[in-house]
Amino acid sequence: MKSNFARVALRTQQKIDSRVILDENGAESLLGEGDLIFRSLDSGLIRLQGFAAQGPYRYQ
Repeated sequence: MKSNFARVALRTQQKIDSRVILDENGAESLLGEGDLIFRSLDSGLIRLQGFAAQGPYRYQ
């Protein structure tokens, strides 16, 4: 089931949590604040920086 989905992990508390998500260690050493790991089938683990937008938003 897990092989059919893209795997993305934010910072985890323990190595075991990282292994559940990615099948590898690494997510426990992320910095937080949008830092994430993407598991690519071709390239392996790729470290990325995400973006968080915070409101309030006003649509006109």
